[in-house]
Amino acid sequence: MSWFQKSKPPRRSDAFRSRLMEAGKEAAPIRHARQLREYQASQVVQSVLLVGFLVALVFFARTMMHLFERHGAELNPWYLRLCLGGILVCFVLFARRLIGRISEIREIRADLREVDRKLSALRDQYRRGDVD
Repeated sequence: MSWFQKSKPPRRSDAFRSRLMEAGKEAAPIRHARQLREYQASQVVQSVLLVGFLVALVFFARTMMHLFERHGAELNPWYLRLCLGGILVCFVLFARRLIGRISEIREIRADLREVDRKLSALRDQYRRGDVD
């Protein structure tokens, strides 16, 4: 171990223990639901950014078309075609990523529904235990 690596002693105080740690295996659905919600939020943010980037690519393509109309009338028409072809390739690649993100969000939502069922079953089990 080098001088800049600190070894952390295990925490002995109960002041900072998680309430989920005390529940043991029964809290696994709670942890899983929390992780799924965080992952879903990150996927939604990434999807919104991808949509914004796709919109920016469309505006960039329109700008390039106007640029070639005004200043590139005497140029070879293949310059415009190659430029728009590159933009189209980027658009397709990012659209493919967006479709993948949307399918991941759908899978996460299905997993969340399953975990919510488990949580409601646990909640009902503890309520019946409190009544007895």
